[in-house]
Amino acid sequence: KRRHERQVRKKRDNDRIRIKAKKNHPRNKELWREVATLMKEVAKLQKEERMWNQASGRLDDSEKEVQKRLELAAAAAAKDDEEEQTTDTSMIVQGREAATNAEASTSNAIDDIITSVGRIDTTLKEVAELMENSGVIRRELYGKYTSDHQFHGYRGSKDTKGLIVALSQG
Repeated sequence: KRRHERQVRKKRDNDRIRIKAKKNHPRNKELWREVATLMKEVAKLQKEERMWNQASGRLDDSEKEVQKRLELAAAAAAKDDEEEQTTDTSMIVQGREAATNAEASTSNAIDDIITSVGRIDTTLKEVAELMENSGVIRRELYGKYTSDHQFHGYRGSKDTKGLIVALSQG
């Protein structure tokens, strides 16, 4: 019974050591750093996307406001007499100029949004590709780890704890 408990304890200790070695393997650490960096970039791009959506909403609101002003100016021009119509005509011209400026700023904002969306799309594709490749690399590293870390023909190769102690002191 004690022998079985020792074997179970030894297996548990060996499992802990193996897991710790996997976590501390330089390639695994590098992959996790890369994943963390990509996650930060994705978060930044999502924040930027939200900001562009807000800007687009504000732009739509201002465009509606300009449209209302143009409609009011046109209605006022129809009601007033000729004298006031000349004043209203200048307001309409100013309103049209404002609408033209709003259209130009709208098209610029749309171009900026399209560019940002393209960047977000390519970054997300790269993240997906890297995540796909990480599984393959992880399997390769595990295969190398299990095949390269075999000790044959050495005295005490069955005593893994003794080997780890010896290797950590050297």
